[in-house]
Amino acid sequence: MSTYPIKHAAVLGAGVMGAQIAAHFANAQIPTFLLDRVLPEDSSSILKEVRNKLAWQGLERAKKANPLAFFLPEYAHWITLGNFDDDLEKLSEADWILEAVSEDLEIKRSLFQKVEKIRKPNAIVSTNTSGIPISKIAEGFSDDFKAYFLGTHFFNPPRYMRLLEIIPLPETLPEVQKTIVDTAETLLGKGIVFCKDTPGFVANRIAVFGVGIVLKAMQELGLTIEEVDLLTGAAMGRPKTATFRTLDLVGLDTFFHVSENLYKSLSNDPFREFFKPPDFIQTMVEKGCLGEKSGQGFYKKIKSNGKSEILVLDLNTFEYRPRISSKIPSLGMASAAETLQDKLLALARAHDKGGEFFWRTTLGLLAYASSKVHEICDSPKSVDDAMHWGFGWKLGPFELWELLGVEKVAEKMRAQNLNPPEFVLEMIQSGRKQFYDPCANIHPKVISLPCIKSELSKIVAENSGATLLDLGDGILCLEFHSKMNTIGEEILRMGEKALFLLEEKFDGLILGNQGDDFCVGANLMLVLMLAEEEEWEELDLAVRRFQKLNMQIKYASKPIVCAPFGRTLGGGCEMVLHCAKACAHAETYIGLVELGAGLIPAGGGTKEMAGRTLQKCALASSDPLKALQKTFETIALAKVSGSAEEAKRLGYLNPDDPICINRDFLLHISKKTILSMLEQGYRPKIKEKIKAYGKALYSNLLVGIYLMQEANRITEYDAHLAKKLAYVFSGGDFTSIQEVPEEYFLDLEREAFLSLAGEKKTQARMRHLLKEGKPLRN
Repeated sequence: MSTYPIKHAAVLGAGVMGAQIAAHFANAQIPTFLLDRVLPEDSSSILKEVRNKLAWQGLERAKKANPLAFFLPEYAHWITLGNFDDDLEKLSEADWILEAVSEDLEIKRSLFQKVEKIRKPNAIVSTNTSGIPISKIAEGFSDDFKAYFLGTHFFNPPRYMRLLEIIPLPETLPEVQKTIVDTAETLLGKGIVFCKDTPGFVANRIAVFGVGIVLKAMQELGLTIEEVDLLTGAAMGRPKTATFRTLDLVGLDTFFHVSENLYKSLSNDPFREFFKPPDFIQTMVEKGCLGEKSGQGFYKKIKSNGKSEILVLDLNTFEYRPRISSKIPSLGMASAAETLQDKLLALARAHDKGGEFFWRTTLGLLAYASSKVHEICDSPKSVDDAMHWGFGWKLGPFELWELLGVEKVAEKMRAQNLNPPEFVLEMIQSGRKQFYDPCANIHPKVISLPCIKSELSKIVAENSGATLLDLGDGILCLEFHSKMNTIGEEILRMGEKALFLLEEKFDGLILGNQGDDFCVGANLMLVLMLAEEEEWEELDLAVRRFQKLNMQIKYASKPIVCAPFGRTLGGGCEMVLHCAKACAHAETYIGLVELGAGLIPAGGGTKEMAGRTLQKCALASSDPLKALQKTFETIALAKVSGSAEEAKRLGYLNPDDPICINRDFLLHISKKTILSMLEQGYRPKIKEKIKAYGKALYSNLLVGIYLMQEANRITEYDAHLAKKLAYVFSGGDFTSIQEVPEEYFLDLEREAFLSLAGEKKTQARMRHLLKEGKPLRN
């Protein structure tokens, strides 16, 4: 099936979604027109800037969006602004024209009538509607237009939400669908779910029903807003924003509009009443309590005595009150459980309100999803994928059903007069335990580590913190799976084994995993424990061991590629810095953050950042002292990149490190990178020396630290930590520039690390970070 590249795009409508979709096209470096209407009061103006006001305002909002819409601010240059009156002719240059105007059928159809006359042959046209039937929008248009027309429903914010629902017409050409799939997966990083042209498509249909059943159970059981958010957040494998915080973020007016439209559209749905917005949400919308956009919704943030406090809405009085701690025992058990499975089972086995709420909402959700799955899409997997990618659920409905036991859940459904559909009964009769095989029909660019591990012969070695896997073609993978992928004894031991096997048996090694984050750093709890017990020899040994491992990674005779994504902090960043290459996911938030814990990088991170900076200066013939000062600030201020592109700018990634926008493809591209390095004749790095600038650099850094402290930008202890880092980064107090071996810097790092670990204020920072999850500025 032939496809063709999308070399130029156009987005019609510069509202929140349209502007941010255009921004994400820009992230993919696709030149994009962003057009909107001319305001009536500006129609007589001859100034282009005035007539483009709505498009300009949309772009400005995207530039200031939080979270960031652009990988780098300058990527906005890929967007060209215009308006519908003056610039529709430009659409003749676009390969993909995407409409994102207001949810009004006639407005959309009127705009498409103009587009149909202008679009070039083979140009794809799509609508980003979240609820209007695609067939109604396309009704009456030519056969050629319909052949290139489809629904492409992005989720907000488009840069971060992976789901793209594709809703083709019966007439939409297969090659058109394939072109959009390839573009969305490869250039935009999307996960694709094909939907049938039904109300709400897949993700919103299931999610809005899920909210409806939660609100009903809440009212029946007399639960508070806080309790519901605790029950429907991490305890059930959902985002921490849970139910009501999510509604505040989405906007209650938006939710009311979506759910009311679904209620009107689903006249024949036996579960229709769950889509009707409850009276209290209508009251809140009428009162202007719309959530974050209005400053208050189910939650309200206030300042009292200089401190921020979050109040919660009491639905009985419609007054805001302080949050109340939950007294539901199963919630405590679920919160204390380590794994998601244990959290869910704690709720499922409970005989309190938490357990009752869990089963009421879960049985209803599973009954609805299973009764509608073949009406709204092709398979249970599509429903699970939609909820993963669109709403951040760790388990889709059918995965949750399998975890709880397919037959057990079906029995509970029958007891509640929720009869499972025929395909579920047939599945139970056949003895099958899974709705689908997650390892069947995997995308050719996806390497699934769970599927690899299902073949026991592929497991080379494993312990509680890491596994070595044979990925084929001579490539070994070191997978982390400790808590938050922190680096401790188990990962160090498996890393050492990986390097031994690399030399003996394999051709290349990938440091990669498929957790929530690549690695949040060293095991800080262990560091704190050893420091408090004054086990200095053991702590020194642990640091030496990590330094040695990183040096072996750097100078291995065969290529080692790191595949970072998500949070890649502290020790995780140091491992990336020592690899031959990093193949990074576009959403990699990487940085040396040790000063936030009262320490300095001691796994060779300081050394590597200094060395990299000097290499760049040598290539560019630029001033090394200025460049080193900038790199020092990056480490001292614990700067973390907002994207892989920014990580290159900060020096955590090299300019030629490949960036992969689709996280599912990350290990595949890492493997291809190693094979390419081998094919080109990989040569290991030669041992190098690093220039230590000594007092020439150290004195400059001290001046900067002094000025920052005087300006109250850092605390006295921040300054103390920065001075320790400055000494290490400068290579000590040489009076002249010296070339020193890397081990010299490693010794300085380790000595400073151990010294700081013994200080009470550092230990206070470590304790606070472990308890609160954020740095203490003592």
